[in-house]
Amino acid sequence: TDLTTTDFGGTISSLQADPANATRVALRIVKDATAQTWAGTTLSTPNGLAANIPFAANANLIKVQVYSPAVGLTFRLKAEDKNDPTKSVETDVTTTVANAWDTLTFNFANHASGTQAINYATSYNKLSIFPNFGNTGTTQTFFIGYVNHSAGGSGGGSTKAQISLPITWQDSATTDLTTTDFGGTASALAADPVSPNRIALSILKTAAAQSWAGTTFGTPNGFAANIPFTPNSNQMQVQVYAPAAGMVMRLKAEDKTDPTKSVETDATTTVANAWHTLTFNFANHASGTAAINYTTSYNKLSIFPNFNVSGATSGALTFFIGQVAFGTITGTNNLIQTGELLIYPNPNAGTFQLNAPAMEGKEVNVQLLDVSGKKVHEENIGAFANNQTLSVNGLRDGLYFCRISSGDQVVMQKLVIRN
Repeated sequence: TDLTTTDFGGTISSLQADPANATRVALRIVKDATAQTWAGTTLSTPNGLAANIPFAANANLIKVQVYSPAVGLTFRLKAEDKNDPTKSVETDVTTTVANAWDTLTFNFANHASGTQAINYATSYNKLSIFPNFGNTGTTQTFFIGYVNHSAGGSGGGSTKAQISLPITWQDSATTDLTTTDFGGTASALAADPVSPNRIALSILKTAAAQSWAGTTFGTPNGFAANIPFTPNSNQMQVQVYAPAAGMVMRLKAEDKTDPTKSVETDATTTVANAWHTLTFNFANHASGTAAINYTTSYNKLSIFPNFNVSGATSGALTFFIGQVAFGTITGTNNLIQTGELLIYPNPNAGTFQLNAPAMEGKEVNVQLLDVSGKKVHEENIGAFANNQTLSVNGLRDGLYFCRISSGDQVVMQKLVIRN
């Protein structure tokens, strides 16, 4: 097979030893210091692939094994007609691990903003990848393992679960953690500035940002479930890492189908360059905005960092967002993600096993949360063992979060109950 690749914009590609297994060959791509934001590599000669990519309404996915130097980097994948480059489709995925192999799933039913939607009548027979898309070169090295087309991504939607509360940013493999920027912000998943083994949401308020610039937590489709506001429960909490104290952070909840129905409230940062939890009380709406209406379906949430100050006034500033929860964030202000939590079988009917190597032998607290963040089960285990069995009765079918904590360490995973 002719494994020639074609570089453009300042990349250099070559076949090299796999960085994790020297007996295996991988494609090495260096994005050098002079590389353009759009630099990348075509995974073939300009003659493209020997056969068309068999996209169909129920087969929109391409999986790429990637070895990246950092989390939070955007990879763009572009499929095009080798005979007509005006016919193409592009989509993005963000890396979630550093210096280890990770499989990124590109769903071409969700085309990148500003690019063409997929057209099943087009002959897509050329494929290019853009590492760290949108950023100029800093001499980073990436590796590409396998590239496979697969079924899934039907109906023009993501194969991942829709975002819902509580948000931890750790579960991008199973949840669509796309965010939507407006007014001059640029957000991305990135390493926690305090605990690099944890993922946070980075929001850059650029020098060109408007005073009202912000980021929506999710796509324009909002949350999978309504925020469960009631007259006795109006509070949300957000973990924030800000560059200065005294900055106003505004939080806005709205009806995703009717943006005229919304409620906004403010909280002010009290520390600089450290994690702290801000409490937003929606019963105290911001001056000049609508009061909360308990008959409204609030199912979309946006944050406005350094609200009412433009980027031209403040200069470019970077903020980080940790957990976002309805009610109160469970645990300490600086939760550290320590390894993985495996649940099996998953889905299950309420009896399952837990495997969390980082918690083995420790006294732990186990909680199950529903999609609104409400605690539906809790128990303490004196000495956690791998393959620990948990039995929970009376839960309705649906999506839950299993959270295991010990001190300031926490692991969390999604759980599906099917009776």
